[in-house]
Amino acid sequence: MVCGLCCATICSASESPPPSDPSLLHLEEVRWGFDNNIQLQEFNLLSLKVHNVSSNPWNGPLRLTQVLPGRQPLGIPLQLDVALGPEESRWVQFTVMLNDSLEGWFLDWGGGEFGTLELQTPAAGPRPTVLIYNPDTVLSTTSPLRRMPEELFPQNLAGTASLRGVIFHTVPFWTGARVRTLREWLNGGGRVYLLKTSQGSYPRFPSGMDFLNQESNEYSVGAGVVKRLPFTLEDLDIDAARNLLFNDDRPSISATGRSTMLNQYGYMPPTEAVGWQRHEWASRELRKLAIFKRPWLLIYLAVACYLVTLFPVCYRLGQDHAEVRWFYITFFGSVLIFSALFVGLGQVGGHEFNRLRSLGAARELEEGVFDVTQWTMACARSDGTYHLTLAGNGAAVHGLNDLEAFPGSYDCSTNELTMDMAPASTLGLYQRNRVTSSLQRPHLANFEQTANAVQSAQVSPGPDFDKSAIAAWLVHRDVAYPLDISEAVWKLSRQHRSMGISGIITPADQQSIGPLGMWRTSAPAESDIPEAEQVILERIRPLLIAAAFQQSAAVDERRCRVPEGQVRLLIQRSLPDDFKVPSADFPDQRGTLLFTFDYPTGSESLR
Repeated sequence: MVCGLCCATICSASESPPPSDPSLLHLEEVRWGFDNNIQLQEFNLLSLKVHNVSSNPWNGPLRLTQVLPGRQPLGIPLQLDVALGPEESRWVQFTVMLNDSLEGWFLDWGGGEFGTLELQTPAAGPRPTVLIYNPDTVLSTTSPLRRMPEELFPQNLAGTASLRGVIFHTVPFWTGARVRTLREWLNGGGRVYLLKTSQGSYPRFPSGMDFLNQESNEYSVGAGVVKRLPFTLEDLDIDAARNLLFNDDRPSISATGRSTMLNQYGYMPPTEAVGWQRHEWASRELRKLAIFKRPWLLIYLAVACYLVTLFPVCYRLGQDHAEVRWFYITFFGSVLIFSALFVGLGQVGGHEFNRLRSLGAARELEEGVFDVTQWTMACARSDGTYHLTLAGNGAAVHGLNDLEAFPGSYDCSTNELTMDMAPASTLGLYQRNRVTSSLQRPHLANFEQTANAVQSAQVSPGPDFDKSAIAAWLVHRDVAYPLDISEAVWKLSRQHRSMGISGIITPADQQSIGPLGMWRTSAPAESDIPEAEQVILERIRPLLIAAAFQQSAAVDERRCRVPEGQVRLLIQRSLPDDFKVPSADFPDQRGTLLFTFDYPTGSESLR
């Protein structure tokens, strides 16, 4: 269900000391998300400040489990090994998926009265834009901005999934992982706002963050935006904050239009959003790809032949032949032969290996680095305990079955997932992680556009995509143009028409009313009828494009477009080796990923 990251010293040695006395560890503070609000159906930060009250070092695991009322466990239990020095306080962080604000969380670091605590989930709110501040400095108490201490900014990309924007009025004391996370989050579509210092100048960032030092009032960094605002923190009032910080990416919507949408749909999502049941759809389609198939046609034919052998063949032998031995020879011979045949045909995956089937989107953050959003279905041939070490680093993971406990656990210290599986069973996972790869970026050239449309473009896919590509599109603004991939150089397809991104994600014939009157995008019902893998991959394509545009519980129109001055290349291909899970327990791995590459339209190389 969830995955984690720790800001503390992690005990990952193979032989760790025994856990310390749980009564010597106190939980001093709990902070959810970036502003103590959460995003449903999205990965959220959970920050815990722990304190060792003894004069000796403390070490042991923190175990976090999602629970229903009555402490009924739900989802994947997490474990994080933590070590603290004498009388030391430190923040540790988990990255958790939240489905409902009514669900609770149970934290255990040794059991008993002093080693457990139940955490309540806060209310859901809008995607936050927060002021990053130094907790050792004094800030104005009248500022309209929500705030986050700089020491709590996540060190992995999955932790930023629910973050809309950050505000700087001073330079944070960041190095290493936090600087990398900020840069990659911004490249992927984040928003950074710079306020003037009390001296009237903008902050000057060190070399690792010098991408924030440009003199322009507004400029792009990858798919993200950096804005300089002519205010100090003390001068910023609520009206300026609302217009310049919180809603600057919203399209203009009249009050009448907003009221009409609320009256029509009867609930309060973002005004540009439609409900989206992505995990349910992915789980259903992946199960069709992963499950072991029984040869039903051969089984039915064998049953028919067995019945014919018993009657009328054995019956006529008993009636017409005087020597009864032929009846017994035929009867018992057919029983033995067909018994062996049924044993062979009835074995589920008898000649198969444990398998993983996956689908998702991989968004290029910088050369050789990808932000991967992926659904995976594990299928085991026989019962046992199986292990997966998730690819990449900083992984966040969530179980696709939201109604019961996950039979296993996830060790956040080692990225290792343990699963207890029954014969011929499946377990579904949703994960987000950062993966490095040697895949070469395709080359885009001869790009021409008018004010409203793309006129021509050529893509040289390179050796990593020319043979493995399944489909490709070029996206300009909010319109996707299919590419003809049948030739060595891809060009705009004249056989398929262009289509808006929001129309691809939520086609009209797939929208339906779900429980409680909520809109949802439905998938075909579960069926035992075998389907070709290609058919399933084509049907699941809207989900992949939604993941490429960072859609979660709702389809947000603001995120269904490419920033001005850029064009986006989408390529669906088979799962590369760099993106597979290194696991000896699951040797059979297949899947598909939708790769995303952004190009500046003003670049000379595109002409």
